[in-house]
Amino acid sequence: MRARSLLFASSLALASFAFAACAPAVSANPPGASDPVAYASGTSPSASSAPSAAPSEMPAQAGAPDGEAEMPAQTGAPDGEKIAGVVAVFADAELYTAPSPDAPRVVVAKYPGDAPRRAHPRGVVPLIVKKDRGAFIEVGLSPMVDELNVDMGCGDLSLELVGYHGDLAIDVGLFVRRADLAAMIVKPFAKRWDDGSSVELAPGALAAPVAGGFVAELGGFSRRLEGEVAIGHSVAALPKDVDGDPARFSLVRFDGLTLGGAPLPAPRWTFAPAASGAEARGERWLFPLQNRCSRVVLSTPANAVRAKEPAPPSSFGGEGFGVGSIGTRSGADIWVMPKGTSLACSLGGVRAELSVERSIGSERQDLCATLGLSVTSRYLFADKPGGKDVSFSCCAKASSAVLRKAPPTPGGLPGHGRLTGPHGAPR
Repeated sequence: MRARSLLFASSLALASFAFAACAPAVSANPPGASDPVAYASGTSPSASSAPSAAPSEMPAQAGAPDGEAEMPAQTGAPDGEKIAGVVAVFADAELYTAPSPDAPRVVVAKYPGDAPRRAHPRGVVPLIVKKDRGAFIEVGLSPMVDELNVDMGCGDLSLELVGYHGDLAIDVGLFVRRADLAAMIVKPFAKRWDDGSSVELAPGALAAPVAGGFVAELGGFSRRLEGEVAIGHSVAALPKDVDGDPARFSLVRFDGLTLGGAPLPAPRWTFAPAASGAEARGERWLFPLQNRCSRVVLSTPANAVRAKEPAPPSSFGGEGFGVGSIGTRSGADIWVMPKGTSLACSLGGVRAELSVERSIGSERQDLCATLGLSVTSRYLFADKPGGKDVSFSCCAKASSAVLRKAPPTPGGLPGHGRLTGPHGAPR
């Protein structure tokens, strides 16, 4: 298990928050210029494979237009839905150490209020499914080689292993209830309106069914959308992260924004989203917002979009130097814990073993590491939950240690020897 640190983006990334632009570079004409800015749609969010179980198809119903909506209350994955690949677990869920309601459990994060999951729809953590055990799902953190792109999910949070020791191979196998799994898109969804605004959702995007369609979390606001959509509670893999072109435009006003002709609620933003491309459409502009799981093109007033000034070239320079040294060995015997030694952890769902041989010194003694679980935010301005990190220890008993005799130290005291064999006799 690798150590994963809190990701604070660079200044440009902070300006664009979760929304990275992926459209090709365009000429930076400011709003109001006679020549419209050419806008390219760019790459749609990656479409991961859906899980093997067929998700529910939510057909559109008459009389339920697209519009503002709050994320509905959720009841988790129903019995019989196969859970595999990657899930989004509510950050305030209980983490069990065994697949039993009587097993010890911990809670790492907590939101205030009576309906925290509705008030914080992006407050989920992505976890790998290790095994579907019926009422419980065995889950783990992202591995060293993150082929499922779990390290960065479709929400704002992640479950981190803190106090990590690089010489430990750590297997986090905890259990969550089906009721604590958030609903998500499991097949790509796209919709475009006559005014040029549009929505594209990739598998893993947070969404929940409602009468007449579904409500999707679009990175700052929730929206009810019409149309047939496949919703489940796991996907085979999450989309890859978006690598955007340099930002050329920023959204500086949040009033007057529309999607599909309907006004948007006040977004949960405290920053100016940025994009590499935007398009003039009459007296309004089309402004794209994109993260790894969704791409939303908003219709905005012209005065809400501002061309960004190019950053001046850096004038900083410098030189570095380093100091090295040659290590020496004292030649003393040492006790070591061999590679592969198992460590017993006080949190039952965690297993650890040494990935390399570890020296414990000149005396035979236990080897212990203090670790912890923490729900952290990947973004500086994300809505962070309260709660307390869960600390635990992993120890190997002194009886597992072996004594390593030190090799002869080069360049010691003078010595002598006798040459034997055919060359030993003087000539």
